[in-house]
Amino acid sequence: MKWVVDVGNSAIRWMPVDRSDPAGRVYWQHDTIISALDQAWGAVTAIPTDVICSCVAGDDFRLAMTQWCQQNWQIEPLFIRSPASGCGVENAYHIADHLGADRWAAIVAAHELYQQPVCIVDCGTAITIDVIEANGSHQGGLIFPGLNVMKTALLDHTGIELEESESGNSRLFARNTADALGGGGLYTVIAALDRIVADVAIEMKRNLINVITGGDAETLIPLLSGHYDHQPDLVLDGLVKISESCLEACT
Repeated sequence: MKWVVDVGNSAIRWMPVDRSDPAGRVYWQHDTIISALDQAWGAVTAIPTDVICSCVAGDDFRLAMTQWCQQNWQIEPLFIRSPASGCGVENAYHIADHLGADRWAAIVAAHELYQQPVCIVDCGTAITIDVIEANGSHQGGLIFPGLNVMKTALLDHTGIELEESESGNSRLFARNTADALGGGGLYTVIAALDRIVADVAIEMKRNLINVITGGDAETLIPLLSGHYDHQPDLVLDGLVKISESCLEACT
């Protein structure tokens, strides 16, 4: 049994390639990698024979995950990279593997799903935007901070201190600092996405299918002005496709 695993900067998601179980999720921090893996997979009885992984969390995580899989499952995970081409998609990056492996997997999945021009918005720790043509030609994209990163960066670079009693809800007319930070970050992201998607349509000279994924997607969708097709498992779907048809190009 094969698994696909998507390791982001704050969460790990996984599912069997045969989709016999729904996708799982666990959150992690840099000092809790092993405990997060124990929490996620320590009680697994149907041990996978292969693990195919996109990982943007860096070498420390790759090493820790490799050691965990070797010690607990006697297998070594396979970490994909972004190739110049594969699965019917052409990578726009001048240095192909500088494109995040998760972005590549999402592009592969979107092309497989739609076969039309698509704008992909992935809302995680970072927010990434990628555009592909109907023929699978990746046009490039953007990266900017996600909601939590904006808030953390502002707290780290100012003297702002939050009261424990403050809710942190996102309101337009905030009456405490936590709400003001939450609302400010939320409206910054919404304004950026609305403008970027509009500019993409102008640049491409037509409307595209807008696809949204990532942990903050459900928070953002009600406030976005355009229609978005929510695909919560887009990266995992792309990893499944890669595992089935173009794994050699990505390793």
